Amino acid sequence: DYLRQGNPQDAPGHFLQWLCARRRVVAWRCDAEVFDIGNRDDYARAQAEFDAVKQAAFGITPWGGSW
Repeated sequence: DYLRQGNPQDAPGHFLQWLCARRRVVAWRCDAEVFDIGNRDDYARAQAEFDAVKQAAFGITPWGGSW
């Protein structure tokens, strides 16, 4: 509905404003690091960071597959 009404596709603040006028909206607070994954490069960077943490904390190494 939001997009069909001609609203911007990549404007999260506008979408929330639109949605709050129509539905009950709740939020969840996250005090940890958050990754904004918008494309494959962002995903690869986030995955590399997760792999480094797993290896440092638990000795778990990445399996080396590709997606």
